[in-house]
Amino acid sequence: SYDMVSLPSLHTNYNSGYTKSQEKYQYYPSIKNKLIYHEKIISVIFMLYGEKLKYLREEKELHQKDLAELIEVHPATYSQFEREDVIMPIKRLNTYSNFFNVSLDYLFSFTNNKQYKNVKKEINPTLSGTRLKEFRKEHKITQVNLAKFLNTTQSNIVGYEKGNFIIATPYLFMICKKYSISADYLLGKIETPKYLNES
Repeated sequence: SYDMVSLPSLHTNYNSGYTKSQEKYQYYPSIKNKLIYHEKIISVIFMLYGEKLKYLREEKELHQKDLAELIEVHPATYSQFEREDVIMPIKRLNTYSNFFNVSLDYLFSFTNNKQYKNVKKEINPTLSGTRLKEFRKEHKITQVNLAKFLNTTQSNIVGYEKGNFIIATPYLFMICKKYSISADYLLGKIETPKYLNES
């Protein structure tokens, strides 16, 4: 059986993070496989980055409240991030990765390589949008088809590509997972590797 829960909207603003939404999501809490329903389209997200958050925190002998203060959220919210009850906005996930000096690809378990060379700390919305557009054209994916794959709207894809806001965490994960492209590269934090099999 399913448990119905309200999660933050997948539409995110780089500065303010996720906004509340009336959208409903279903998931299996026991295995953390989140099934996102949108107009009869279902996508399965296997993120499991919460385990990495917990591992890195405990390795440094830090408490959840310490990390909550770092990324400027309530301790209860941070606890939800580690459990993956709520998806961490990419801005806060970037702050986390910078603090522990690890790549986003490592947090997403795309690679065992903890860090890349010549990493930029900040996410560049304009560069990220350009790279998203370049990636889409390289793979001959239309904005409409990418929107369908991500269960979002074409207007959101346009907003991402124009650099109006940073791509939402689960969308970033889904693209990188399917096409083996580096999340750090796509966000403009590194120049190489572009694809995960190049690292």
